[in-house]
Amino acid sequence: MTMLIRVLPCATQFIDHLDQALRQAPHAQRLTMKQRYFLAFVISAMILTQKLCWATMERRSLGQYTSAALWWMFYRSEIVWHLLLRISVLVIIDRYGLSEGNLLIDDTGRSRSKRTKKIGKTHKIKEKKTNGYINGQELVFLVLQTPLVTVPVDFRFYMPDPKMT
Repeated sequence: MTMLIRVLPCATQFIDHLDQALRQAPHAQRLTMKQRYFLAFVISAMILTQKLCWATMERRSLGQYTSAALWWMFYRSEIVWHLLLRISVLVIIDRYGLSEGNLLIDDTGRSRSKRTKKIGKTHKIKEKKTNGYINGQELVFLVLQTPLVTVPVDFRFYMPDPKMT
């Protein structure tokens, strides 16, 4: 198990490029130093753990970052996430000189608990493993597939039309 004591240099470089691109975008805010470090830490942790889980990140940082602090930065900091995603895709396209690719739609079902009244965009979905039904959420990703890399461009939660059965 790899411990995360310092952020990876590649994550810091990416956030630096992202911050420069954000400064040039209209109606964009600059990232604060805390936000930049937070994003670099999260990217580093995702590379090392291969998941986005605050508790795992807390354990891998040897308690240097609590899951509550990570959660707060993610949900309460004033980062314009949809703009950040768009600009980061442009940074990747520019950085690797990508000039061709295909836009693809990918969806994934995520099972949730039996009681899902307080979880948004949940509905009954077909579970492929058991051939039954579960309450869950479906994420639909728009990805850019190039010969070099596949990059998520946007995502939405799918919610079926309640009038249709």
